Amino acid sequence: MKLKTVLVFGLAFGLICGSIISTIAFKVGTDGTGQTWFGPSFGTTITNSKGYEGQATVANIQIAIDSGGNNSVIYIPGGNYTITETIWVNYTGITIQGVAPTEAGQRPTAYGATRFYYTVDLPNGVMNVTGAGGYQGAGVTINNIQFYNSDALLTNTKALCVNGKIFYNGTYPGVHGVTISGCSFDNIANTAIYMNYSYNSEITDCIFSNCGGDVGSHPTIFLDKEVNSLVIHRCTFEADEYVSIWSNSYNVPNLHISENYFEAVSGVDNQPDNAFLNGTFQQAYINNNYCYGNDICDGFYTGGSDNFVTSNRFNDVKTGIHTGAYTIISNNEIIKPYLCGINIGGDNVVTGNYIDCDNIITVSSAILINGNRANIMGNTIRDSIYGIVLGAWGGSPTGYRINYTITGNNVFGVTKTNITESYGTCAIAGLGTSIVVNHNLSATPKIVICTPMRTMAGTASYWYVDTFTATQFTVHTNAAIGATAVEFSWYARV
Repeated sequence: MKLKTVLVFGLAFGLICGSIISTIAFKVGTDGTGQTWFGPSFGTTITNSKGYEGQATVANIQIAIDSGGNNSVIYIPGGNYTITETIWVNYTGITIQGVAPTEAGQRPTAYGATRFYYTVDLPNGVMNVTGAGGYQGAGVTINNIQFYNSDALLTNTKALCVNGKIFYNGTYPGVHGVTISGCSFDNIANTAIYMNYSYNSEITDCIFSNCGGDVGSHPTIFLDKEVNSLVIHRCTFEADEYVSIWSNSYNVPNLHISENYFEAVSGVDNQPDNAFLNGTFQQAYINNNYCYGNDICDGFYTGGSDNFVTSNRFNDVKTGIHTGAYTIISNNEIIKPYLCGINIGGDNVVTGNYIDCDNIITVSSAILINGNRANIMGNTIRDSIYGIVLGAWGGSPTGYRINYTITGNNVFGVTKTNITESYGTCAIAGLGTSIVVNHNLSATPKIVICTPMRTMAGTASYWYVDTFTATQFTVHTNAAIGATAVEFSWYARV
């Protein structure tokens, strides 16, 4: 995406959306408020749409799946199922249908739902949707299943695997069109949902509670290789151990994350800070999410490009939005970041955002620009020690940023706004030899250029500049300039 395209889209988007944050993400209450789960009410036996019927046992779940085969529906009644072997789903167009809680308003974690409870480590996952046999595994739907680990000690078990990396007929055809909806994942010490070679899939209306762990290896949702066109929508993430949504060191294009709620987790984060060069989001659409975190987690963090981050709310996070190049960041609300509100690379548009730093002394900047050709327009910044910073952390810029536009921003209660360039005029009075100039820069200048605007008179033959400080520099002549003042034009840069 070229900068011109980004600028045009960004301006149009800002005009359409205005400056009001319109986040509609929600949190599912403990009583189920904010969400409705639904599912058929059926008897006490496991059945499928091809005529199979058996007792509600774990062994019969796999029998029902295999006897149903392609284009079938498997009905699993409510109750606790102790899983000791992986349940394999190797078919096309198959639906695994569990039971939602029997009482209206209950979360899917309540008793009465279909619960898969595992007591031993299962390296292939509790349930595994695979692409074995070409496009088998396509069009799979999993509804109203609760995945539960009571002791959170089974660290080698992923709850649900969507794994299309099966070599078939000279290619990796992958898994296509998998839908996971109305499910819950509780106390999962490893990854809740693992996706690999997966295309055009959806994760909707799910709850993730106390999932993940072991820094860098067990995010709640792990997007490994070749995950394309994934929707994560209306899910609730609560008290996850490490990172909620994480991509490996491969591009994850066409990712749509919308209307999700993240609490006390790392939020929509594609990788840990110490490995940010290992993975990217490309063409991700992050909108209408709410993230309530803490001082050790970012809201959205990516080294990728061509992303759209719009109308999200980030409260109490380390950095609200940290992204690479060619990204539009529009109409987000960031409240009380601990380090930085928005941290961007080059070729970005940042417009219509509201950032309230609440005078937190650890905040290095409301908006940090670490690249060229940034466009910062129409943002509101409140109570930040540093407002808009060009360069390095802590308000001490390094390098010279070119072709950036900073215009129409509303800044209130900001102690310091980082200014890296300044210019003006000064005059040495008649018969004088020096003048002290207040440069208004945010740091001591590295370069000051000064030129007299007329020929000097008197005994003065040359001029020079010295005594650079964080607030001033001094212009001198080698001797008195004569009776008439001499005006100088100056330019300073840190």
